[in-house]
Amino acid sequence: MDTASEPPPRRMPAVRHVPRRVTRLRVARLVGATVVAILGQFTVDMPGGWFGAADEVTAEGALYCAVLALATALEACLPWLRRGPARTTVLTPLILSISVGAFVPALATDPFQAAIVILWQVVVLARHYLDRPRPMARRALARHFDPDAPPQAWLARYGAAVRHLVLVALVAWLVVVGYELADHPLARATCVVANLLPLVPVSRLLRLLVRHGSRASALVWLPLVGAAAAALQGSVGGALTFAAVHQALALWVLLRHSPTFAELARHFHSRPALFVVNSFGAAIVLGAGLLTFPAAAAHGTTIAPIDALFTSTSAVCVTGLVVLDTPVHFSPFGHLVLLILIQVGGLGIMVLSAFATIALGGRIGLRAGRALGEQLDGSAAASAERLTRFVVVSTLAVEACGAMALYGPFRSAGLAPLEAAWNAVFHSVSAFCNAGFALRSDSLVAFRDQPLTLGVFAALVTLGGLGFAVVSSLWARLTGRATGRIPVGVRVVAWMSVLLTVGGAAAYAALEWEHSLAGLPWEQRLTNAAFLSVSARTAGFNTVDMAAMGTPALLLMSALMLVGASPGGTGGGIKTTTAAVLAMTIPAMARGETRVTLFGRTIPQVVVYRAAAIAGITGAVVLVAVAVLSGTQAASLGGVIFEVASAVGTVGLSTGVTGTLDAFGKYVVILLMFAGRTGPLTLALTVGRPAPRRTQLPEEQIAIG
Repeated sequence: MDTASEPPPRRMPAVRHVPRRVTRLRVARLVGATVVAILGQFTVDMPGGWFGAADEVTAEGALYCAVLALATALEACLPWLRRGPARTTVLTPLILSISVGAFVPALATDPFQAAIVILWQVVVLARHYLDRPRPMARRALARHFDPDAPPQAWLARYGAAVRHLVLVALVAWLVVVGYELADHPLARATCVVANLLPLVPVSRLLRLLVRHGSRASALVWLPLVGAAAAALQGSVGGALTFAAVHQALALWVLLRHSPTFAELARHFHSRPALFVVNSFGAAIVLGAGLLTFPAAAAHGTTIAPIDALFTSTSAVCVTGLVVLDTPVHFSPFGHLVLLILIQVGGLGIMVLSAFATIALGGRIGLRAGRALGEQLDGSAAASAERLTRFVVVSTLAVEACGAMALYGPFRSAGLAPLEAAWNAVFHSVSAFCNAGFALRSDSLVAFRDQPLTLGVFAALVTLGGLGFAVVSSLWARLTGRATGRIPVGVRVVAWMSVLLTVGGAAAYAALEWEHSLAGLPWEQRLTNAAFLSVSARTAGFNTVDMAAMGTPALLLMSALMLVGASPGGTGGGIKTTTAAVLAMTIPAMARGETRVTLFGRTIPQVVVYRAAAIAGITGAVVLVAVAVLSGTQAASLGGVIFEVASAVGTVGLSTGVTGTLDAFGKYVVILLMFAGRTGPLTLALTVGRPAPRRTQLPEEQIAIG
């Protein structure tokens, strides 16, 4: 047979085959874009257009949602209905393009929300064309996990797609329940569907993790019990909220078992200062978002973003400065958010996450233990787990005892039993964490004639400000588990706390006996002076009118606020040990000594350098802030100095300047509170990595003083 005359075989057009893993991710992105577009139809205000006004369903809008949902379902099913490898189709770009075109006219009437919907669709469309299938980074995966383990194998196939679906479910909850932008039944139905989609794959992952030793993963299922209970009671919003908590925990599990997260954890453990700054920043942003929910406001009016950010920063940084009256402008939900932020800010995210790991039977790695020990007052990595347990358990125990002690005074103030219990818990946590937030507009003025109540508050404030390492050492000696010489650090903290409290109380009483303390019996003047001396260094509760104080008393309290609490405590300031080391350099120089000594021990030069650096940076921050605020705000110089010291020391006392701040002033104070809680030196260490000199340079004298 002659084959020379036969025509060549016709070449078939090339078909782009896509791995199933990439196909799942693209389908998840398309589903997410569809959910966002459908919810956007209810939230975007387009009067006279085909979507109509916000939260209105027109005939065109209903048809658009139906066509979009059917087309997305078809595109999601096509890859699994075909035989052979998955292939790309033109349906996805068509769906996304239609969504973009549908919302373009809304840019004229509701540009912000329409732009968000359009941007989401455009990003998904761009990633559909520009993302190229890449093989799984097995080398990066094997660096931190066993790539052959069933959970990791499952994550390699489904992880990216499920993460996207979980994120979309959280976005849907924010739109429908959080910010209440869409209250139509179809919008709620869309939110329910978005939260149901990830349930099956997430449950599969959780079963694999529990089966292979991760008992903590079982806790992710607990919010679903609350969701079921709320659904049985007919509360759709409550059920969706519990479902959102489940999705948030699931997202955390998905991210925690990814190589990218493991690399970030390794990086943060090598630089704890960077982790501290980022964790506090993340908590502040999350808290600000929650406080902008309509449910967080007392009268249903949304809190302004700048005020929510200021309040969240003040709570996480345990400061207590407020631009809105806490009992008046915030609802019970807002108070609950503040309580959680105060507790998280007081203990620290690293401590809480480490305790959760230990409580569920896990172990803290060497790097994580070293980073945790550095945060907990320089403790050794070997004792980090023991100290973490003590920190969390003792905190909860002290706060519980404080709440029981405060229940009686609040009940006597005329509050109902449940309200009195809530006030007792809130003020106990706020006092121990040195936050200064109160559910009374006059702070603690109503209790200034009750020495026992003020004593409970002072005890809570003092225990929280001493530092967890010091309290742990004292507790070990009281229980007989530790003997021998008391460490120098514990002695310095104890003596400085006593001297500052007694000296501050005596000086304040002498300066304000006939001013802010006037009108009180002499014994109440003494107890209030002592309480304000304790509160001025860390907490921020007040029992007198701060605006009635004279300038000398304001300067005295500013100095106490800048000293602050002790290392490892819940307060701010330069710390009592820093002040002690700097103070002891004066007699050392007077004696002609080159070393600083405390209680018969020589303090290393690096500690002296660190103390000088902390004091120098704090002083520079205070001077710059005073200059900026005094030049931009309508307040007296004394009031500005007091405000800056209160923010840097994370105290929360104010002479009334906080309420008069404009937007620029609020941002300045936000930065001051953040710097005061994380520490000015910590912020400096996040900029660059320590790099000691490898060579010794020649010495040369210079004239100083």
